[in-house]
Amino acid sequence: MYGGMVRWRVVVVVSFSAACFFPDLSNLTGDGGSSDGGSNDGGGDAQPSEGGVDAGKPCDPTKPFSPPRALDVANGNPQYHPTLTADELEMWWGENVPVGDAGFAAHIMHAKRASITSLFGPASIESGIDNGGPVDPNLSDDGLELVFVNGGSIGGFDLFRSVRAKLGDPFGVGVQLPANVLSTGDEISPFQTTDGSLYFPSNRAGWGVYFAQLVGNNTWSAPVLVPELSSTDGEDGVALTHDGLWIYYASRRTDFGTAGGVDVFLGHRATTSDPFGSFTNVSEINTGNDDRVKFVSRDDCRVYYESGNKLWVAEKTP
Repeated sequence: MYGGMVRWRVVVVVSFSAACFFPDLSNLTGDGGSSDGGSNDGGGDAQPSEGGVDAGKPCDPTKPFSPPRALDVANGNPQYHPTLTADELEMWWGENVPVGDAGFAAHIMHAKRASITSLFGPASIESGIDNGGPVDPNLSDDGLELVFVNGGSIGGFDLFRSVRAKLGDPFGVGVQLPANVLSTGDEISPFQTTDGSLYFPSNRAGWGVYFAQLVGNNTWSAPVLVPELSSTDGEDGVALTHDGLWIYYASRRTDFGTAGGVDVFLGHRATTSDPFGSFTNVSEINTGNDDRVKFVSRDDCRVYYESGNKLWVAEKTP
């Protein structure tokens, strides 16, 4: 249990121990992206419509999103942690797939589409890294590195990194991150900045969000706690805008306002050397479910997120 949060990603057929990390399947039959009777479900499971936002025009992060819509990869299985290429034409996510009567197996899935207004094609397991139940994928800015979570040799959940030579190549098994980044506790929900530095929650000294600066190839500084992204209520990861000045931060904290469960808050800083502040509740996407933004488009017009065991997108006009 992460700071009071029951995690659902790692499941009964995964070989490493995860007693508190079983999936919450209670709302699989509901809309997932909105509270019962809510108005922000964007038509429930409606498919993305043709004629979307012009990706060339930047959006103001402070402006509200239009009603979100469920992504068309929904199939009834719990899905979480979407991450996309910069052009938003390829997506990876975690999914718990039924395995007979034994429970679920955690996989990282992959799908492509022709344009940001098109539907995704058939999903497939990213088989090269399908070893032990990988979860929480996050793609680098250039699309060549995938950082994810798996059972490791240092803690319960460790961070791993898989590298490919060029776009279109499959990802391989990956290697565990260096020991100085990890702990005997758990590291989850990683996010890579544009320069390859990492934000991730860890319970190494009570749950909080940590930052590790990339200082060389597969080399990071010792992680440091980010105080403004840590509370006693429990944190569940971040997603930054491309310029690094805005952050979508998922937490159970209530001092910024809450819709219930894990909510998403938007914070800002003047430079990348400053702390984040001025947090506001992103009410257009927050629901009574656990809501977590995991990817922000280059133009700041779209966020991709998880809610109610489904993947969603919310967008705004420039």
